[in-house]
Amino acid sequence: MAPRPAWRGYLKLSLVTCAVELTNVVTHTERVSFRILNRKTGNTVKRLYVDAETGKPLEEDDEIKGYELDDGNFIHIEEDEIEAVQIESSHTMALDGFVDKASIQQIYLDTPYY
Repeated sequence: MAPRPAWRGYLKLSLVTCAVELTNVVTHTERVSFRILNRKTGNTVKRLYVDAETGKPLEEDDEIKGYELDDGNFIHIEEDEIEAVQIESSHTMALDGFVDKASIQQIYLDTPYY
């Protein structure tokens, strides 16, 4: 299985922008992962959101994110509101210049990427 990138974004060099990916040279793909099973049947378990008051399961369309205020009330937050406030520059690296490798402290070179 091919390793997954740790970061995806864009590299901007003057007027040219190109897509880039950073992938760790050492990956954790060999990690063991477990699934939750029903002890009696051996079947996998599906998680379900239920209304805390009624106990009824929710449809995906009925789910919404909320932020709890000090008084216990919630502010409903739509997905498009979250997208509207995301910082776009977090996925764009602007290349301003080059430095000598000797001027970079070793502590910054702890994780190799390709």
